[in-house]
Amino acid sequence: MVLGSLKELLENNLRMTLLKSLDVFADLNQGQLDSLARALVPMEFEEDDEVICSGYKADHFFVIRSGNATLLGADGTEITLGPGECFGEESLLNKESYSMTVSAVDDLECLVLLSTTLVDLDVELPSGGLARLGIASENRLQGTSRDSRKSFGAKEVSE
Repeated sequence: MVLGSLKELLENNLRMTLLKSLDVFADLNQGQLDSLARALVPMEFEEDDEVICSGYKADHFFVIRSGNATLLGADGTEITLGPGECFGEESLLNKESYSMTVSAVDDLECLVLLSTTLVDLDVELPSGGLARLGIASENRLQGTSRDSRKSFGAKEVSE
């Protein structure tokens, strides 16, 4: 029983570290981060699975825990994403649909935040972080920034 609790604590700390590494969540207080970290849902995908598809309803935000994914922008821009990187930011930006298609390159494990979770937990993302996320998303999709971690203001994750 003690090891189970320790495992949960370590898992939650890893999730908080991942969230804090992304600029959009960096200004949240410890309680908000803890609530969001506990609300993340693990999802696994196999090689070549489509994770999100351009034009589908934007209601999930993904942080890659392990594996790699290919992001294909509407203009044909292709970017490979790896652990600690995110996609599906349209759900946080209150957009109707995804403007990208993301597929698993290999076995892919993501931590997923439902857009409704922010409302359910009464967590409001800072407007500055959302503005930077919107700009980074546009830059990434237009191919002006190929480095996803840099474009999203992510800091290196230390384990």
